[in-house]
Amino acid sequence: MNRYVEFVWYRTISEIRADISRAFLGILWWIIEPVLYMAIFYLIFVFVLKQGENNYLSLLLVGLIVWKWFASTINSATTSITRNMILIYQVYLPKFLFPVIALFTSSLKFITVFLVFLAFLLFIGTPIADSWFTDLFFLLVLQALLMLGLGMILAAIDPFLPDIKFVVDNGLMMLFFLSGIFFRFDSVPESLRPLFNLNPVGVLIHNYREILIYGRHVDWAICWPLGVLAISFLAIGLALLIKFDRVYAKRAFL
Repeated sequence: MNRYVEFVWYRTISEIRADISRAFLGILWWIIEPVLYMAIFYLIFVFVLKQGENNYLSLLLVGLIVWKWFASTINSATTSITRNMILIYQVYLPKFLFPVIALFTSSLKFITVFLVFLAFLLFIGTPIADSWFTDLFFLLVLQALLMLGLGMILAAIDPFLPDIKFVVDNGLMMLFFLSGIFFRFDSVPESLRPLFNLNPVGVLIHNYREILIYGRHVDWAICWPLGVLAISFLAIGLALLIKFDRVYAKRAFL
């Protein structure tokens, strides 16, 4: 087990270093990218469409940062086994390790940006609430488990069905506009909120905003189904990866 933990850590650090080395500004791009997105959408929605409120900038940043963590993890996890087929052909490794590496890699990037965002909130005078300490960790773990479970399912399928990547890309694009990144949960008509609650990313973004910006607690009524969904995804993903564990190395996927 220790060697698997060391492998995950080594590959995570290696991918982080490779990502940094590919750009002149390196780690700064992790922060610059969401800021650029924020600037564009802020310009469109506030100055062009005349929408938004006093704390719209903070609302927008929360949505973009949480979304970036989700999208980057799912994209990386989906192809995590396919990208490592050469290694899989050479040595046996439990296949669930590869989605875990994808999660750890994207999470290290997210933590860096998230800490900068927390500093920004304090700088603009957002008060520190009790929910930052009591609820935030739970929400972070919930999102991590949800992404890992979904990532495992997609990683297990991808070598057999490469077209799944196109489905993922288009699905993420749809979720991007339907997850409340540009609007508040309160602005959704009452009749449509049950449909909005079916979107796990939208529910996560809404609760992050409640905790970080308004100092409120997690809305358990809409969060507990996410816990059930995350556990279900993890069970299905692990079952698929265990079932096909020895199959990947026996078939010519490259």
